[in-house]
Amino acid sequence: METRPSRLRPVGASTSAALGGAGAAGMTYKQHAHDMQFMGGWIGTVTGNAHPGGDSDSHLESLESEFKRHEACFLELQNQAGVFSDKLQLLMGKLWRHTATLLRGLFRLNRTLVEEKAELVRKATEMQAEMGTSKDQFLIELESVKLELTMARAGLRERDAEIISTKRSTKEMR
Repeated sequence: METRPSRLRPVGASTSAALGGAGAAGMTYKQHAHDMQFMGGWIGTVTGNAHPGGDSDSHLESLESEFKRHEACFLELQNQAGVFSDKLQLLMGKLWRHTATLLRGLFRLNRTLVEEKAELVRKATEMQAEMGTSKDQFLIELESVKLELTMARAGLRERDAEIISTKRSTKEMR
């Protein structure tokens, strides 16, 4: 088969490395078609390594790295489609750019929400500690007031006893 350089797109270095292949510059149509047969295996190998789980920060990082692997696969598929149709390749490129923009925005939004949540938790913890201190101070003051009240009542009972005693002695004197 003849070489059709105007229609062939070379595999990008990052795409090639992610898919485990060499660059495709100067490949013939037959070589490109041959590589296409192994594309399913390459994609399975590249995307099959993701195991989501764990805490939210590491999970987000694993999702971002998985997204990068999928991007490499999609760009390679786009290059392969460009062999057959430039229009299809352009449409796939537009679709991927919009998808990538949306996903990056979601990753950014998630990071912002995680940071805001951490800040709110920190503030809530500070407020609880402050309220705990205020509550302890209030309880100490309350106990102090109760003690004063008890002492005042004891003083009143002593005075009542003195008054009763004085009344008895004045009655006896009369």
